[in-house]
Amino acid sequence: MKIKTRTIIFAIFSLLLLTILPIILTIYIPQEFFRGISMMIGTDLSSLLSEIEVYGVFVTIFIILNGMYEKTTRIGLGVSIAYKLFSLLGLIYGLSLGKIENLGVAVLGSSGGGASNVVMLDLRIFVVLATVITALMIIHTVIEYRETTLTMQSSQKANKASP
Repeated sequence: MKIKTRTIIFAIFSLLLLTILPIILTIYIPQEFFRGISMMIGTDLSSLLSEIEVYGVFVTIFIILNGMYEKTTRIGLGVSIAYKLFSLLGLIYGLSLGKIENLGVAVLGSSGGGASNVVMLDLRIFVVLATVITALMIIHTVIEYRETTLTMQSSQKANKASP
């Protein structure tokens, strides 16, 4: 289990982008701005940034685990499938603007002074496409794993048969 330099660079980049940057934003951006944006989009921006931070930590862990294990091992296959499913979950979360139960329907809205504005963006087609693409990627990963293990097994049998 050797971690490649490329994996470490990608892990640091994702940690900086998805974890450190939201922390810095919550520190340096005034709370009035957060309240104003939260009222405009109908979602608490501070909690959304906190959830992005947690997502960033998990993405970094998956990147490191993907780099540690070979795709030819069962653990590597499991990590690869879990990372693909987690990425799909993150995409659905992002398209739903933090409300994963909406499954791709983003609701933006605000109210004030007796009037309310609500905008619904139906992005479910992207969720369906992403789900199909993720399923195909998982199938491709499993087929690659099976091909590699079958090739390795046949080469081991050939090595045992030749004196």
